[in-house]
Amino acid sequence: MSQFFKDFDDEEINEKSKKITKKAFFDEDSSEEKDKISKKEKKKNELQLLVISAEEDFSVKQAENIVKTFKKNSNIFKNDIPRFLKRFFLQIIEEKKSTASLKRQVNEILKKYEKEDTIKEDEVVKTEEKRTEVFENKLLVILEIENYKTKIETLFELSKSKNLQDSELAKIYMSLLGIFNNEIANTKSENTPKKKELLKEIFIVMNFLLEIFFKHDTLFYENIDLKKLFTENLNFYIVKIFDIIDESYFDACRDLLKKTESISLEISKSKSLEFSFFYDNKIIENEIFPFNILYLLRINEYEKSKSLYLESEYIKTPAYFKVISELGIMAFYKQDFIFSFKLLQECYFEANFHNLENYLLIMCVIHEEKVINEIFFNIFLEKIRLLENNKLILKAYDSKLEIFRAYLFLYNFDYKKSYEILKKIEPRLECYDVLKNRVLKELKL
Repeated sequence: MSQFFKDFDDEEINEKSKKITKKAFFDEDSSEEKDKISKKEKKKNELQLLVISAEEDFSVKQAENIVKTFKKNSNIFKNDIPRFLKRFFLQIIEEKKSTASLKRQVNEILKKYEKEDTIKEDEVVKTEEKRTEVFENKLLVILEIENYKTKIETLFELSKSKNLQDSELAKIYMSLLGIFNNEIANTKSENTPKKKELLKEIFIVMNFLLEIFFKHDTLFYENIDLKKLFTENLNFYIVKIFDIIDESYFDACRDLLKKTESISLEISKSKSLEFSFFYDNKIIENEIFPFNILYLLRINEYEKSKSLYLESEYIKTPAYFKVISELGIMAFYKQDFIFSFKLLQECYFEANFHNLENYLLIMCVIHEEKVINEIFFNIFLEKIRLLENNKLILKAYDSKLEIFRAYLFLYNFDYKKSYEILKKIEPRLECYDVLKNRVLKELKL
């Protein structure tokens, strides 16, 4: 366990999470803290967004709007113009497109504020720029470290540096989060201790980030709004947690999902529903796709769930594939085989749900003529070659070999034996009449 996380053992993670929740999200004190964010800071953030947009594609209209907004709120800034505004005002003066009136207004603003001690101000700016440059260089060097443990511990040491701004702390924590998510991809599924360590690290860093972002409407680092970036990737981060979570971290996960409401209510609701259905085994009525379909499935309203799916517009997310795989399995047992095949084949190829393979193989046996042109039928033809090692078609202990035995019996018109084999593999399966009718059709009886 790295030094960064040595203070947080498995028993303390939930308590730590609750303390951060109470401090940053529910206490009256935290509300007062948020109220203390000055009007100056909020207006500065608004102006910075306008300036970033104008710098990318300069127009006189945008520049005039920024100057007008600044003048309107000049009492907020008093004798202090933010550096990004000074830089943009100088750009206006140098810009050929700028009108004489606009340049005159900007010169008047600069002249007014430059009456202060410019030498002292320049020294402050240079000192801050130097400090920022040192931080950036340190961070870049650390991120180049190849050893995972050393990189994590060194980032932690950097986070303890004095006078760090919230944007710099957030940058460190987001860098850590990226490293942890990469490590998840490189961790074998059976490595439970490693997964638990990663979970602990991710929960702690996510809590730190949420605590920082709660205090800011926007948080810029090198003209990148880290809060916006975090929000855009929030769904991805939670999916990664779900990939490796175990029951010992369920409480921590519930707390984290609750706190993400301050970042994105939509994502928080969606991922909370996903957690409730797939991990807490709760059935919650809702109107959020695809969990509205899942609700109907869980209360055994198959036809309604199918109709809702067919009439819905959707984006294929990891949650989508989880839900339609369950819908496809339900369709399988309802003898709605072609609809089932369509859904499960989609999950098999697009989401790598290879645990659905037996369902698809069985449907290739039952409805060969209807799925023969589907992509998965090629998989069926490849795998049936396994029977070359069982030329006497003897009973096998492998379920796939048994499915292929059922196919060969059906091919030889023995639909009863074929059904018997498939029924042992899937006791809830009902396909006797379908197999019988296939044979009768082949025999033209």
